[in-house]
Amino acid sequence: FGERMHPEMTQWDFIWRLVSDPRFIDRVGAMYTEYGAISLQGELDKFLATPELDRELLLSILRRFGIWPSGGSNTNFHDFLVKLHGLQQTLEPTRRLKLNFTDIPWKWEGMTEPEYRSYMFSVATARDYIMARNILELRNQRLAAGGHGKALVIMNSRHAWRVFDGQGRPRDNTASYLAFWLGDGVSTVLLNTTGYKDGKLAPISDGKWDAAFLVCGNPEAGFSLDGSPFGKDPCDQSPRPQPFRYQEAFDGLLFLNPLWDHVAGDYVPGYFNEEFMKELRLRCPAAVSMTREEYLGNMEEWWDFLRSTPEEVLRQVLIRLTFYARDP
Repeated sequence: FGERMHPEMTQWDFIWRLVSDPRFIDRVGAMYTEYGAISLQGELDKFLATPELDRELLLSILRRFGIWPSGGSNTNFHDFLVKLHGLQQTLEPTRRLKLNFTDIPWKWEGMTEPEYRSYMFSVATARDYIMARNILELRNQRLAAGGHGKALVIMNSRHAWRVFDGQGRPRDNTASYLAFWLGDGVSTVLLNTTGYKDGKLAPISDGKWDAAFLVCGNPEAGFSLDGSPFGKDPCDQSPRPQPFRYQEAFDGLLFLNPLWDHVAGDYVPGYFNEEFMKELRLRCPAAVSMTREEYLGNMEEWWDFLRSTPEEVLRQVLIRLTFYARDP
């Protein structure tokens, strides 16, 4: 499943509708997400299995989500995990959903800036391959335990491309590796989103896709890309031109809602508190293109804003239309 930009919220409303459907629970039951370092899996399992909602454990998991200093503060995934926890408590243990993190293992404790940079230029460069291997190994474990191999894999943008080079070798995309290993057992679906033009964010195919759905009344719809005019368009889902068409990267297209209804959320109550801000001051600014002084200065300005703004105002400010929806 090819996700939109990570903070976009309506896509995760759809994912929730999908995975909470009894047909998904009984016929599939497993999810693998780009979100979350695989080294946090034990804590995620504990959070989902504990009858009472442990909000502090959830916040701790999100704050240590992966290689980005501020962790995972997107509203959509936080809310998804809260709802998933609630659903799990209503299901018999044998019917409970299995959510697996697949991102590269990571921990911030004791991390230095040289170690961070070394990791980013070594392990992190193989991130797509590692995520694909993690998924394959988890799937094999599920099969060995008597389960089936069906699962929903949720990857952002290029990680969900299923494409090969002229010799039939997988390109460096998680879905490409999985399709190379599992063949026709992998299907890829693109959720309607944005593309790029001249290196800048823009509607896909100069807006023709969005115009076509607008003429039809913007219905929720899903269909195969192969043989459709959408599939024949060159893939412009990246700032750099790609040598393949959409039907080569994706089996299907899901249109959920128009671009001007996309909502971004960066608000999780209690996420940025005094203790976590102390931790952030210790984390490497190498992940962002700033000097240490700029990074810390921006962070302190952000903390002053959070500390001085009422919760109800924060929610209104930090959950809003995406910047591309506000700027047609």
